[in-house]
Amino acid sequence: MSYLRSMIDNIKGDEKMDNPVSQDAIRFLNTIVGHPVLYAHKSPDTELYDFGFGNFVEIVDWKGRRRQVASLTVHALCRFQVIWRKERRVSSFYEDTPVRKFDSKIQPLIGQKVKRIALSEKNDFWLDFGDCWMVFATHENGEESWRFFATAEDLPHFVAADSWVDFS
Repeated sequence: MSYLRSMIDNIKGDEKMDNPVSQDAIRFLNTIVGHPVLYAHKSPDTELYDFGFGNFVEIVDWKGRRRQVASLTVHALCRFQVIWRKERRVSSFYEDTPVRKFDSKIQPLIGQKVKRIALSEKNDFWLDFGDCWMVFATHENGEESWRFFATAEDLPHFVAADSWVDFS
């Protein structure tokens, strides 16, 4: 049985996962709760997945261009799954998932609000949308797996791997 499958099978209702991450970091991660998914992109040339939440804000990018981006962002460099509760269906995404497959399977999440979050002891990030979970599973090699940040604000990024987190 896969690690993700065992985690899914062990979730019951409002059960909270324990993690030694600081309360400040947990409060920061909780800022995503109540916000909708505005967009989800897969970079065709890399393994990066980009998820925008919250409201649109205008920024000036590193090339000096003005852009509209989401106020909260999750960048994923790891495998992840969307677990649909009622249909008991799982959509899995990997570094090499084709962009078209990703776009078609992730579309139902656009506009849905995050109801709560959880962080496993291995720093897997769980987003609960009510009818489904989105789970970012950390790499087992100690490399960065995902990060969460406020796009237009000068705040720390929450960066996670299986054996460490950085919130500075």
